[in-house]
Amino acid sequence: MTQSKRLPVRLPAGAVAIAVGSALYFALAAVGILDGGKGLVGSVPLSMPAPMYVPDFLRLLTDSNTLDLLWTLLPAVGSLALLNTMQTLIGAVTADPLAQTRSSADRERVGQGVANFASSLFGGVPLSGLGGITVANHRSGVRTHWSRVTSGLFALAVLLVLGPLIAWLSTIVLVGIPPAAFSARWRSSTTRRAPHRSSLSSHPLATP
Repeated sequence: MTQSKRLPVRLPAGAVAIAVGSALYFALAAVGILDGGKGLVGSVPLSMPAPMYVPDFLRLLTDSNTLDLLWTLLPAVGSLALLNTMQTLIGAVTADPLAQTRSSADRERVGQGVANFASSLFGGVPLSGLGGITVANHRSGVRTHWSRVTSGLFALAVLLVLGPLIAWLSTIVLVGIPPAAFSARWRSSTTRRAPHRSSLSSHPLATP
């Protein structure tokens, strides 16, 4: 995520986009263009989740229709699993040169599978490792695996403290944040890789 360069204080561009987008959303809702009661995140549960789906999982183990259900869900589940696996492996490959380590692909896949299965029993959604977060952690001085635990605890603390405010965020604005972040990261990476004009002019194959 890039930073806002035109403000006196450098703020994350994502935070600025959410603030400006939310203000615009409520301004349009105030004049009747949008329905302000819809399209919001809504109330955020502030209690610790319980493994409410364990009985449903145990029921699937003995249900005669489970195989038919698996065949129906296989395309979507397989695509999601493949995407998450690729993202996790890309994150591991990105982190190896930074930390001077060598990740185990098997361990990454097993760890991700176990974590996603356990979270699903609590009503969670499947996730994967992200190379961008890994790079951001390393640039911030992180050198141990405890960063994963501390980042999760920090996210939980933010959710508990800012839960009432998060409920008023527009889902339309939030949906646009990941593509914007990807676009900004892509432009930043291509800018760093682009050779300088002086280096091109001094290249042996450059024409006068």
